[in-house]
Amino acid sequence: MTAFLLIIFGLVLIAVAASQVRSMMRSSERQKTWFRTTAKVLRVHTESRRSGDDSLVTILVGTYEYYDRNEQVRTGSGDLGSQGVAVDGSSQVIDILVDPSDPTQSQILRPTSTGGLVGGVLVAVVCGALGLGLLMNGVFELGAGG
Repeated sequence: MTAFLLIIFGLVLIAVAASQVRSMMRSSERQKTWFRTTAKVLRVHTESRRSGDDSLVTILVGTYEYYDRNEQVRTGSGDLGSQGVAVDGSSQVIDILVDPSDPTQSQILRPTSTGGLVGGVLVAVVCGALGLGLLMNGVFELGAGG
């Protein structure tokens, strides 16, 4: 029974590591292939959401307007995070990324921080290593008749 639990926990940790790597790669790909432009914040409101530890987190969500490459006006919305936008919105300008193949898709540009990148890599490496270790330990234990 212990061997099966080790294998299951190992696979879960490996899946977490793979998900983290996939997320970082997708973000990096968007930075390279989506075009950067500015958007005018139209409205700002707060939303409360549950975080991973089931606590309530309040975020600042903005609705913004931007022009695509064909000069067509589009709107989008998203978590303003650390953009420094006042709660009243007051016609502030933010940087966004726009999908060139589907200009209706946009994303608020997040400043890349070294700490965030290092943290993401650490999560992937630690979860992957622990998961692999647990998986191998479970397989060896199962092979030994455990």
